[in-house]
Amino acid sequence: MRNTETVDQENVVAFLRDTLPAYGRRVFAVPNEREHKGDARQRAATWRAAVRRGASPGVSDLIIPGAPPLAPHCGGVAIEMKRGPKAPWRPGQLPWLLHFAAIGWIAARCNSEQEALELVQGVGYV
Repeated sequence: MRNTETVDQENVVAFLRDTLPAYGRRVFAVPNEREHKGDARQRAATWRAAVRRGASPGVSDLIIPGAPPLAPHCGGVAIEMKRGPKAPWRPGQLPWLLHFAAIGWIAARCNSEQEALELVQGVGYV
């Protein structure tokens, strides 16, 4: 069975891929998961190699670079997807969201597909 966070994120991405081109924008996901194949040693080696190539633990799940229609002075939107309000933060996630907010982005933790869709629609992607 697939986890709800994954399904929620896929649905949000599907909506955004249909919507954002009209605004000259794109969305992308940051593949920082540590779900690699092999034994523990092989997974750790794969993750270390990914870090050398630029992976950073905690980077937000979805990134929309560029100002949304209703926030013209904003640098973009960063969304951290979670599976409900009790889902724990992973190391690095909150600092990344705070970083995006500090540089003028809309940065939010969304606890469901609905919250994420409300956020992107609230900034003018409708």
